[in-house]
Amino acid sequence: LMRRRAFHHWVVEWLSCGVCDYAAPLLADASPWTRQSAQAAWAALRSALPPSDRVHIVGIPRQIHGVANPLALLPAARDSMQTTFGLAIDGDPQTVLKRLCRPSFVKEFGKDWRRLERLGGVELVEAGAPAEVERIFGELVRMRLDRFRELGRFDLLTQEKIVDFYRNAAIQGLLDGSVRLFGLLVGEALIAVQYLLVHQGTVHALLIAMDQGVVPNVSPGLAIMGRLIGWAREQGFGYFDLSVGNQSYKEHMGAKGSVLVELRHGFTMR
Repeated sequence: LMRRRAFHHWVVEWLSCGVCDYAAPLLADASPWTRQSAQAAWAALRSALPPSDRVHIVGIPRQIHGVANPLALLPAARDSMQTTFGLAIDGDPQTVLKRLCRPSFVKEFGKDWRRLERLGGVELVEAGAPAEVERIFGELVRMRLDRFRELGRFDLLTQEKIVDFYRNAAIQGLLDGSVRLFGLLVGEALIAVQYLLVHQGTVHALLIAMDQGVVPNVSPGLAIMGRLIGWAREQGFGYFDLSVGNQSYKEHMGAKGSVLVELRHGFTMR
């Protein structure tokens, strides 16, 4: 948690500065939580906090790897406007898309993949060394900035310090596999890049970028996403997290949505 000054009063927030999608405490084990135990833990936490006027925590998932999130059990917790999407994946990696995704997505993915193969071969490549991270991540930044400029939208990757953070995290993640960076190649052309986080059996799809001008009438983003769902299952992962946001492609794929909770509560009358 963090405390910041806002409009002459002190606010307790999650220590993310708006960067993190989710707010969830580290749990010692998988012991179940009740509303009573969550309230007791929150009271103990509040007693250790410096004086504050209100709490404002957003992006609270209802569960943490199958265990109830104690923050979501607090009386002041309410449904937010944010929804997170994901796919529980199991079984044979070769059939995971056909079994778990919408038929319309499976059909579109198969058609696009065959079209890419006819153009000289398609390959999913993973950055395995710092130099490869530099190259593939550099393409991700270029693709995203070009696309967002075309749409007239702002992207945090216009800030060099944000770019440095993600690049350095990907390089450090090479040591333990916690960050994975993939590119989709058609011949020699990189048409899509996906930046993933890996944690406790879950793959988190964090950043995606694509160059739609290389191959007309193909969705590079859906192509790399579909292939990575298969890769995730091959590696034994059980959940593919598509993160927060109501983008239409998520429901098109067949991902399930879950409304996130927020905690807005005043401690004083200020």
